[in-house]
Amino acid sequence: MKINSFSVFIGLLVLLSIFKVSFVKVSPNNYISVGKRVFYYEMLQVQVWINGSISVWVDSHVPASFLDISDFSRGLETSLLRIAKSNANFIVSYNLEKVSLEEADIYAKLFCEKWISILNGHYTLKSRNQQSFYTSYGKKYTYVNYEYVISNIDIEKAVSLFLKSKPENGFLMLINKNNIKTFTELRFELSRDEASNLFYRIEYYRRFPYFNYKVGRSYTLDIFKLFNYTGPLIINSQSFLSIIDILLKIPPNLDFIVTEAKTSPQISVMKRSHTARYSEIEITNGLVMNFKPGEKITELNIKFKAVEKGFQMSSTAVQIIGIIFIMIPIVIIGLILYRRQYYGKNKHQKVRKINLTFIPSFTYI
Repeated sequence: MKINSFSVFIGLLVLLSIFKVSFVKVSPNNYISVGKRVFYYEMLQVQVWINGSISVWVDSHVPASFLDISDFSRGLETSLLRIAKSNANFIVSYNLEKVSLEEADIYAKLFCEKWISILNGHYTLKSRNQQSFYTSYGKKYTYVNYEYVISNIDIEKAVSLFLKSKPENGFLMLINKNNIKTFTELRFELSRDEASNLFYRIEYYRRFPYFNYKVGRSYTLDIFKLFNYTGPLIINSQSFLSIIDILLKIPPNLDFIVTEAKTSPQISVMKRSHTARYSEIEITNGLVMNFKPGEKITELNIKFKAVEKGFQMSSTAVQIIGIIFIMIPIVIIGLILYRRQYYGKNKHQKVRKINLTFIPSFTYI
């Protein structure tokens, strides 16, 4: 039996190169939950729901106030203005340990009227309620919360205020005059930290249909493309914590295989199961791998394939692997026979020993 071992070896390498596929490692461990209540400077959050629709949130701290609240800031704890296409909701809370209920009533009304002076429209008080609680060391806190409904606001003025208030760099670079009117909601928020410092935030939110999943098809989630943005995305120069959190929820009758991820080194791809009902893939830098202020993100997209639940590697791939593992012992036997034949012909000559080690490696999700 005469085997050209070098030809067989080259053929095996060619076969391996044909079969080679690069997978993204998805680990169910070391998952860090990222919530909207975490204290951060800016966040880009994307959720792809099981029906293929997408929700995006882009929010950031803004260094300057978007309105003057000096006349009604005493005792103010939080406020949130949520603007939809034709109306808005305004929620504000005052600390009754710092102001009386009568003062809070006046301040809340002045605050709402301030928004009316900027956005136009009419307001109605929807609800007013008090709540109290005690801390673990016995201190009592009492707040009064107000909710107003504002109708017939001027959307153009709301859009203008948002664009005027957003930072020059950071995640809100994704929002510009060309795409801002696609919003589902624009949000303006005020809150205090433990030192009673006021913080101003603005947020863009949108939900829209996007994917129509079918078994066997591949899909690309390109975050820049969602905003018609060409990049790069620059981390805010003042940021102490910038979070990117992308959740790809998997329908109960399907599974997703991530085939490629083009992101920054700080971002990891993780797969986990919440319940038997559904799983999800998360692409995030979490709270551990932070970006540097001014750092650029040039790509932010993943490619994945929808397969049947419980999908295993295709029969073709299994056959190829089988062929490879059948060929490996053939190659080894061929090498042994070749060496024996060679040593037999040259038993009186010095022959340098050759050690050949070949370990095939395959990585799967």
